[in-house]
Amino acid sequence: MPAAPSAGARPGEPAAGARIQAILSAGKIDPLFVSGTFMVNRKYRCACALIGLLSWSGASAQSVVRVPMFEKGSSTYYVKATVQGTGATDFMVDTSAGYVVIDEDMLQELINVSQAEYVNEFQGVLADGTEIVVPIYRVSSIMIGDRCVVPDVEVAVFPSGTRCILGMNVLRKAAPFTISIDPPRLSLSRCRAPLAGM
Repeated sequence: MPAAPSAGARPGEPAAGARIQAILSAGKIDPLFVSGTFMVNRKYRCACALIGLLSWSGASAQSVVRVPMFEKGSSTYYVKATVQGTGATDFMVDTSAGYVVIDEDMLQELINVSQAEYVNEFQGVLADGTEIVVPIYRVSSIMIGDRCVVPDVEVAVFPSGTRCILGMNVLRKAAPFTISIDPPRLSLSRCRAPLAGM
């Protein structure tokens, strides 16, 4: 039976829960909650929690892995993640970034253990306006937290010292996903279990 429209919905318009679920299933976050990097206006903390509840109810058949996030000033949030072939690193959660970002130092670690495959490159622009060539590599997997492994991920490589970023290409693979602020947490639905030794 179709869900009844929410109060205030226009005729023929899906209920609020269905609209929110569609956004999250596609791995998209409403601009109300995101600006540039993952920044959240505290005013909407309750609304964020509501989105989480609605999306989880629609994904009850899947096993949800909840990964703690931590804040590093300016309302930017990070998770611990491990690219196969390296150690655990802080990755900033950034829903405006198309790719996972690593720096040249991490790439060298991966190349040393044959865990990075060159794919292609594109022209990128740094914050100061400098144009650079950004190589794209494929890595075997990224483990987000300690229980969510996402296989076969492309990463963009930026100069040494660039902060690592968890971008949309990996978040889409783990969608539907939700982000909650109280407590800070990234919840992912399509994860593989980690292999022994990861």
